[in-house]
Amino acid sequence: MKFSVRWLAAPVAAAMVLVAAPPQATAAPARTKLAAQQQGALILFDPPLGQTLRYRWETVEERRGATTTSWEVSSLRFEAAEDGYRLFVVPESSGNDIADPARKAMLEHFAELTRRPYSVRLDAEGQMLGIENEEALWAELVRTIEAAYDDLATGRTPEVREGLRRLSSVFRDMPAETRRNMMLQGIGPLVEFAGTETRTGEPIDASIEQPAPFGGTVRRNVRITLERVQGDLAHLSIFSEVPDEEIAAPPARVIGAVTGESGGGDAEARIRALANEAEGLRNETRASFRVRLDTGLTEEMRSTESTVAGSGEGRERVLKIVTMRRLD
Repeated sequence: MKFSVRWLAAPVAAAMVLVAAPPQATAAPARTKLAAQQQGALILFDPPLGQTLRYRWETVEERRGATTTSWEVSSLRFEAAEDGYRLFVVPESSGNDIADPARKAMLEHFAELTRRPYSVRLDAEGQMLGIENEEALWAELVRTIEAAYDDLATGRTPEVREGLRRLSSVFRDMPAETRRNMMLQGIGPLVEFAGTETRTGEPIDASIEQPAPFGGTVRRNVRITLERVQGDLAHLSIFSEVPDEEIAAPPARVIGAVTGESGGGDAEARIRALANEAEGLRNETRASFRVRLDTGLTEEMRSTESTVAGSGEGRERVLKIVTMRRLD
């Protein structure tokens, strides 16, 4: 079986999870029927072709006693393609409830500038193969971001201009796999369980690697459970966590990627100091899914990510709740 968890966030950056298993070689997509049993389900991929599906994504973040909410609505459409499918994604609208009027307006303007339609190729089992015209799409997005940051930098102090320049370079220099996973973050839950076979009482455990934005990877443990099959819906859950040793002792290859060195000396000492400051960091995610048995598409998803860092009075907890649901 296959599954992917691209929508899971990295604990230290917005890098998304790599595909857990390579796509299997399959023939051209055939219209098949679900084989489901009371204690198990085989969720085949059979998306409705040519039909517009509208979804809403909402993110609620709680940090230091303050709660902010942001949302986005997009329309999706599947079409048949060679050896699989093509998914067209058209962002429609977005917004937030940030109290600061200036920051709210800036983020909404930024969202409007970067809103672009795109298309994704999938194989016959629903495995995402990639974004069409990805290089051109990303290059246009980076140019838009750089122009927006240049406008913001006008009349600012040298320190602010330098900070904006560094933010802009994060997008320009982002590794290809990291940016691809980031761009597919919202779509991931839609086909998370397409082509999955599982049974109640038999959790699926896996240890996967997710890319870090500065190079290297971070290991994440994942457990997938079929809770029940009810009517034409399969109810599934995912629990994910980053092991303590991944946070406490960053691999030497990551240190080298950050510092440009092979390790040792002051550069490594600085990175190790950052790791020590992260002592006590915990990151885990719990998610629930309702998946249609006739199409393999997710009708609704709710994910709660909890990150705790620091110790004593300086201990801080950030809670991030993401929901995705079909509107019509």
